[in-house]
Amino acid sequence: MGPLANTFKNLKLFSLSSLGLITSLSPVLFIIDAPGIPTSARAAMAATAMLTSGASTALVGWCGAPYVSSMRRLNPSSTSSTSNATPYHDEAIEMTSKNLFLRDLRTQVYDPVVLGPTNRLFATWELQSHIVVPAPSTSSNASTGASLRAAGNKEVMARTIDEKGVVRGEWSVQWECDPNDDGMLVGTATQSGKVLRHFNVHEELLTSSQEAETKKS
Repeated sequence: MGPLANTFKNLKLFSLSSLGLITSLSPVLFIIDAPGIPTSARAAMAATAMLTSGASTALVGWCGAPYVSSMRRLNPSSTSSTSNATPYHDEAIEMTSKNLFLRDLRTQVYDPVVLGPTNRLFATWELQSHIVVPAPSTSSNASTGASLRAAGNKEVMARTIDEKGVVRGEWSVQWECDPNDDGMLVGTATQSGKVLRHFNVHEELLTSSQEAETKKS
């Protein structure tokens, strides 16, 4: 588990609790006996309190959304339980994060080549919208099952799945030949649904994942 997982969990719980408390207590402002405070002022106070709490809750959710609480490598021999299954590559990984309501969202990245640095705050990686990779040979495609990686084909590179196993969104790449290099493929990504694109991966998760793989080998 990421070292800041509990911190983000507590922040979200506090923010949601505060928002719920302020929302439930706002009607009290209209009930209390205070002749010197007009109804318009009471409404303004209630609205200000709710908007401030709502904004802070949304900010906590935005900051914590990319944080990866756990990460593991997917078994290369696994097959996806979802429709339109994409063969896993040897380096496929699964990153688990939590939404604002603390529900797990698992993002399966079938080839880390689609991951790259990001400029988003509170994130270290993002799913790239433009990718350039070497074109695999025919023998390589036959041995790995990665027959989708060819010019003119579309390959699902990542999926986000909720805690019920429902696919929330996909990140697909349309492959074309590089006009400047016949040995390279150029991929243009498209998003369908609500796939998580940004990830905040702590260094300790990378280290623990590598140690786990070393023990297995």
